[in-house]
Amino acid sequence: LKKNIDADEEYKKKLEGLGIDDTYLRSQQEQDLTIQKYKENFDKNLKMSDEEMKKYYEEHKADYYKDEVKASHILISTVDDNGKELSEAKKKEAKKKAEEVLKKAKSGEEFSELAKEYSDDPGSAANGGDLGYFTKGQMVQPFEEAAFSLKSGEISGLVESEYGYHIIKVYDKIDKQLTFDEVKDEIKKTLTEDKYMESIEAITKKAKVEKNESVIKKVKF
Repeated sequence: LKKNIDADEEYKKKLEGLGIDDTYLRSQQEQDLTIQKYKENFDKNLKMSDEEMKKYYEEHKADYYKDEVKASHILISTVDDNGKELSEAKKKEAKKKAEEVLKKAKSGEEFSELAKEYSDDPGSAANGGDLGYFTKGQMVQPFEEAAFSLKSGEISGLVESEYGYHIIKVYDKIDKQLTFDEVKDEIKKTLTEDKYMESIEAITKKAKVEKNESVIKKVKF
């Protein structure tokens, strides 16, 4: 850490200006390593049975229900680069363009190539409109409703949102309850973190904390 700080003169001066010296940094490093070692030992020594994890699974089964869609889209935007809505005339032009692209998609032209050529979505156009897998709540409502109503392989009609006109193609749908074995490792990780936080809270409650009011008053939030 010291070597890295010394290599950056500007950063080093900022630390000095804040009164952060080697003693303070060494103290912080000691604290960080202590916490790290405590967590490592806690995880290593924690005992957790399958029965405990299965009980958690049954109580939180809804959390392990997978409802996802894999889709691509083509966006014909009705807003400018600043997010401001286009004029009615421009919106009509956008809709006409979207209808033409939709016709191409429905006629069997390669969807990914159409997305690369026509889509106004900078985040997905270069990848052929690919949005990957997403769950409910991640997309704007009109888009979500359309995507989750389609079957795998289907192409939507024009879907209007606050961003413009979307043409959506669904490539895959997952709608199933994950089994305990599929999520066992995830549950173990969740329970380990919960138990770790409980142990930290217990330590905190036992600790004697003294406040230095004179220092607190000097701190400007």
